[in-house]
Amino acid sequence: HFVSRDPQVARNFAEEVLGIADEFRGTMWAAMSRTHLGRSLFDEGNRQEGLELMSKNLGGPNGKQIRIAEPAHQVLLADALIKTDNVEEALDYLDAAQEETDLGEDRWSEAEIWRVRGDALLKSATAEEADASYQRAIEVARGQEAKTFEIRAATSLARMWAEQNRRAEAQELLTPIYEWFTEGFDSPDLIDARKLLEELS
Repeated sequence: HFVSRDPQVARNFAEEVLGIADEFRGTMWAAMSRTHLGRSLFDEGNRQEGLELMSKNLGGPNGKQIRIAEPAHQVLLADALIKTDNVEEALDYLDAAQEETDLGEDRWSEAEIWRVRGDALLKSATAEEADASYQRAIEVARGQEAKTFEIRAATSLARMWAEQNRRAEAQELLTPIYEWFTEGFDSPDLIDARKLLEELS
C-alpha cells in the first residue's frame, strides 16, 4: 500500500502474507500484514476499524511489534490519522518514523515522512512550514531517484501552490515530473497528478 496506494492490492498482499505468517508463526510478518489490512479497511471506508487494527499492530509511536520497514508503516498510520484530523498523534508517529530512519541505514521511506509531515503541517502550522516539508520530500526523492515518491510530493506541493494562486509555478513544477513517466498512468499517483494538471491548464 505504501507504494501502490491501491487498497485492493494491499488487501490481497496482506491476506496472502498473513496466511503464510500464521501458518509458520511469523509474528512480525503477521503484524506487518495486519497493518496493511487495516489501511485497506480505512481506505475502503471502515475508518475506525482500520485505525484500530493499524494502531494495535504498531503498538503506539514507540511500538516495536513491526521491525521490517517500521517507518513506512508508521507513515501509513500517520497519513490515516491526518485524514481523520488527529494531527498531533500523526506528528508523533512521524517523529518516531524519522528517528528510526535516522538511526538506521534504510532511508527509502524518508521522502514519504517529509511529504506526510507537510500534510500535517498544512493543517496544524503554517503554509511556509508545510511548503518546506514538501520541498524536502521532493529533494530526498530526487536524491534517491524515487520518481513515485517525487511525483507524490510534487503533487502535494503543486496543489498547495494552486490554492495560493501560484498556478503557473505549480504547473511548472509538476509537468516535467509527470512527463518523465512512460507507463503506469492508471496508478493513483499519476491519476492525481494528471487531474491537477488538467485543472491548472
